[in-house]
Amino acid sequence: AGATVTCRRRGWTSRFPSRPAMTPAGLFSTAIQHGRTDGMNCAMDERSAQIDVFLQRNGWGGATRSLLAADASFRSYDRLRLGARRAVLMNAPPPQEDIRAFVIIGGMLEKLNLSAPIVFAKDDALGLVLLEDFGDSTYSRILEDAPARECELYALAVDVLIALHRRFDQRGGDNARIPRYDDQRLLDE
Repeated sequence: AGATVTCRRRGWTSRFPSRPAMTPAGLFSTAIQHGRTDGMNCAMDERSAQIDVFLQRNGWGGATRSLLAADASFRSYDRLRLGARRAVLMNAPPPQEDIRAFVIIGGMLEKLNLSAPIVFAKDDALGLVLLEDFGDSTYSRILEDAPARECELYALAVDVLIALHRRFDQRGGDNARIPRYDDQRLLDE
């Protein structure tokens, strides 16, 4: 499977495989991932150019991009490779997405001595974040390879939640800058 994208205004058509490895000159976007290509007026071409400039400006021009993950939102994540360097590009296009809460929460976790990906670069206006790549070792993959570690890993997760609960200051600081996640926000998403 793949996606065919046509830009009537600029007169080109491109065919993309379902999970391509792309260079910055590529035109892969969230719209393709979700099959939303009709009536885009070449918005993905503009978004791709914005991403290319962002990567170039932050020392990742020429990096190979491959889709890491996408979800039901407009956000997508690409793994970047440039020589031996690896990073993750979060593409959260405004106005549908806002990266500020993500960045604030990451900073809060770091202040609490908990793991959060390092933010190498960000552009709030464009909704782009260049992040540390934690690799592919997720709990599910570790448990697949070593099911005997289940209790150890879940105990570690519970310990992190306890530490977060004990150390987190709900009264203010950075917390005051995070939008409240209430029923209305859930319904909006």
